[in-house]
Amino acid sequence: MGTTKDLSSRRSAGRPLLTAVAGLFVLAVAGIAAVAVVSVWPDGDPDAGDGSVVTGAADERVPSWTDTDWVTYADHVAVVSVASETDLAPSREEREIGEGLIGRRVRVQIEDVLWSREKAPAVPDGVEFTAAGWFFEGDGRRAFAMESSPRLELGHSYIIALARYSDGWGPLGAGGVLSYDDQVIGNGETEGRVLTPAEALAQGQAIGLEEDLLGRGAGELADRLAAAVPDPRAEPYGHLPADVRFERTTGTIG
Repeated sequence: MGTTKDLSSRRSAGRPLLTAVAGLFVLAVAGIAAVAVVSVWPDGDPDAGDGSVVTGAADERVPSWTDTDWVTYADHVAVVSVASETDLAPSREEREIGEGLIGRRVRVQIEDVLWSREKAPAVPDGVEFTAAGWFFEGDGRRAFAMESSPRLELGHSYIIALARYSDGWGPLGAGGVLSYDDQVIGNGETEGRVLTPAEALAQGQAIGLEEDLLGRGAGELADRLAAAVPDPRAEPYGHLPADVRFERTTGTIG
């Protein structure tokens, strides 16, 4: 159960649609309940064959786009680097039809903890979770990313709102990961492309909390989170995993 974040209105008019990929593909990504419509854009990962990147909208397990979301459902907010990545096998059905999504198992190293929720479980030194990987069609593949969110690539730094779910650690949804190269929010890899804060703003990539803090440092984010007020409905459920806490807080359980 989650909330769909509609980002279609944020797409830049300067990024024309190249082609559409038919169908709904299921990919297990930490913080994401389901992958929705995917589209191919003519720019992206320079190592991805024709230089394009496939982007997908998402139904998130918990909300992730505001400071209230972060302090209500995240357990820790940390600066991280990507330590390793491993491709995961696509499903048998996708192999049979010759197209689909390949996930990645990503390990991030915790560099600095900026904020922690009261009653949060201890944060490990490193966290592993599934992340967006690739869209394949026949023998070719393109980088796959959630819209307006980093893929989490080797050689880049990020700020992640980390949550302990009922099935393990991971970021909040697509809004729970910010690019953070050179200690600047909004600077670095997003959707498989390396952008400056100015480029991220011009191309509509900075959304929600990131848009408010674009070009600033981690200290200002920490101050923002320290001043933010959690959803009071969640207070009785602070001992529960993030996904269960969201269900109890919003009354979305059966």
